[in-house]
Amino acid sequence: MAKVTIEGVINSDVCARGKRYTVEMTDQLRGLLGSGIVKVVDWHHDDEPAAPARKRRRARDGE
Repeated sequence: MAKVTIEGVINSDVCARGKRYTVEMTDQLRGLLGSGIVKVVDWHHDDEPAAPARKRRRARDGE
């Protein structure tokens, strides 16, 4: 899962206004974002780059 830094938009039980926390993006967090309780202020990217996709090899005719 991707990690994000969130900031409280309103005072709530979830996150006080102006406080920032780094958390994993989940369905529950998406609901909080949709209702306007918190907002995303930073997306964190994985330190390790993803392995490059393997190239497809075509079969040669006649072999």
